[in-house]
Amino acid sequence: MTGSLHHPIGLILAAAFATLAPFASGLASAAGLVHLGWSAFLFSILASLAWIDATSETVPDVLTLALVITGLAHASAVGAVMLPIAGGAALLLLAGVLHGRLTGDLGWIGSGDFFLAAGIVAWFGPVQALDVLALTTAGLLFHSLIARRASIALAPSLAAASALIWIGGPIL
Repeated sequence: MTGSLHHPIGLILAAAFATLAPFASGLASAAGLVHLGWSAFLFSILASLAWIDATSETVPDVLTLALVITGLAHASAVGAVMLPIAGGAALLLLAGVLHGRLTGDLGWIGSGDFFLAAGIVAWFGPVQALDVLALTTAGLLFHSLIARRASIALAPSLAAASALIWIGGPIL
């Protein structure tokens, strides 16, 4: 199935435009430009991951690991408490490695999905990552009902949920 539900690139682009809106009205500041840079990177890598997963049902490690590294850099740059963020990301990375070794990445979830979740924890922190995962779950359920499929790619829903939480803030 192709369309906006399967490829949330439109939603991610809309979130990117919402991020850019204050700059169009001349409200740009140095801090705002830095936030814009972080947002542009986050949205571009999420859009790439969503597209790749939706079309090939794979999540490339090079992109998910880049998401983790830049998420940790962002957290450090904004002065977040690093221990729970780095610890949560590290646990998910370890779970992904163990899952890949023990199952050979056979089944409905692969090690790349764990790495992707680690990237979300790195960018959003463990608490706000729960918001992203809750919204992702709702999106996956809705999409599976509409598509009448039990197997739906994770990255598109996770990318859309991440964009919404990045722009709109926490929901829980």
